[in-house]
Amino acid sequence: MTDGDSLLRQVQRDLLAGQPLPDLLRKCLLLGSESGSSELRAWATLELRGYEDLEQLPPYRKVPAQIRADATAGNTWITGQTIGWSMLPDFARENLSERVPLFHGVGHLQSLYESAASSDSNPQLTLPGWEYIARAMDRASGNPFQHTHALYWVISPSVIAGVLDDVRTAMTELLAELGAVMPATQETPTADQATQALHIAVSGGQPHFHVATSITAPRASGGSTIDGTSGGQSGAAAGDVVQRLGVTASADGGLRAWLDEYRAALPELDDAVRQVAEQQLDQVAAEIDKPEPHPVVVNSLLGSLKTFATNATAAAGAGAGTMGLAQVVANWPF
Repeated sequence: MTDGDSLLRQVQRDLLAGQPLPDLLRKCLLLGSESGSSELRAWATLELRGYEDLEQLPPYRKVPAQIRADATAGNTWITGQTIGWSMLPDFARENLSERVPLFHGVGHLQSLYESAASSDSNPQLTLPGWEYIARAMDRASGNPFQHTHALYWVISPSVIAGVLDDVRTAMTELLAELGAVMPATQETPTADQATQALHIAVSGGQPHFHVATSITAPRASGGSTIDGTSGGQSGAAAGDVVQRLGVTASADGGLRAWLDEYRAALPELDDAVRQVAEQQLDQVAAEIDKPEPHPVVVNSLLGSLKTFATNATAAAGAGAGTMGLAQVVANWPF
């Protein structure tokens, strides 16, 4: 590889040479910056760091998996019992899917695969809100001695390997499409060329993938946001402006107002449940108060808060002292 190689040609050569996927994605990130395609930058970044929003997740990252449970029934210990979809409570089926979303970055997925392959085991991913699902299942069983200790997806290592291969294939299709539309004398794709090629490679030409956006950090004057755009909102509180999938929650009634509403509803909950919710709220507050809060982390924490509230309300049932929390979920602005 010579110093005169364009970045696009470097990616092409590295891909054919079988270079590690994270290295290829980092060069795609640079290619997105060089071409001006914010969507290519976003795709490469999320593949590296991990996704946080189901709507942004490419189809190849939604994979089949079995749900299993560890439980006790009296003196009997049950490990890895397969849980059929119909065995889940209604609220769980409404919030989950029979296909597992793999949000992890490619480095984490590679580690999961290698660990599973070396130990001849299957990776396990805990179901979100599993405690409430387990409680509802134990109640529905009618057995007062049944206690579910864990609910998790079991994923075949070959499925994870398939996802990693799909990312590499998407990159190959991206480069092939660029090669088809760029003149031989053109070294760097335009933003439109790169974005359209990404749509074809990731979702068959449909603009499924959206730009990951940013959170403005507090600044006394001037500066830039995390994604490099101009900041300059004097005295703005971190997290008061959140842009995600094109939806804006402003300081007038967005993030902080919703968090305050959430916290105000917590006294309705049992002490143990309330403590978990307070810890989650504290984590969000700590992140958005950072000089440069990371949008991926904030989105993940917000998603956990919403899931927690949804499951807590559904598990408790109507009229069980969670109406305020149910209203918080209904007011979700993001």
